[in-house]
Amino acid sequence: MRTAPLVLFFAFLAVMGGCAKEENTLQPRGSGSLSGKVTDGSSNALSGVAVDTLPATTTQTTDASGNYSFSGIGVANYTVTAKKSGFVKASVAATVENGKTTTVNISVSAGPSYASAIQPIFNANCTASGCHSASAPGGNYSLTTYAGTTAKDVIAFDGDGSLLYKRIAGTSAGAQMPSGSLPLSASDQQKIKDWINSGIPNN
Repeated sequence: MRTAPLVLFFAFLAVMGGCAKEENTLQPRGSGSLSGKVTDGSSNALSGVAVDTLPATTTQTTDASGNYSFSGIGVANYTVTAKKSGFVKASVAATVENGKTTTVNISVSAGPSYASAIQPIFNANCTASGCHSASAPGGNYSLTTYAGTTAKDVIAFDGDGSLLYKRIAGTSAGAQMPSGSLPLSASDQQKIKDWINSGIPNN
């Protein structure tokens, strides 16, 4: 009559012992470091570049020699992104290992000029009377000036998340812009995206 409870008791001890053994074999993930240099398209060092990671850690800013460094961050696979106004953001994958320093150098290219590359696209395709002109802007959105263009629907360094680009590229709800006309060329769409991804500079 007492055999069954004893069997159950020893089975329970065996299971708990196995769990304890498994827990004792687990090792902490630890931490490592991540560093590198940010340069422009001509390999010149860039200072004042904001460098972020995903998963997120603290934001670092490059020094006068273009260098940045993250220390004591968790062991993980990261996406490292460099952002500076006037330059198209760039991202690089990196793996941080326990007790080691991973070096990731990033090159960013100059973005298009708003005055000479972006506004002419809007002038030729979007500001006709009844569309996005200053006098009668469709959707109360004028594309005749920098202030009007950046007043809404544009998120610096986030082309894919900006409604302006999504409407032009046809990736959002509603008709692809410009309405009643052929879509912008792939080249013009890319220029607008690159301008947004370079921080929407007024240059």
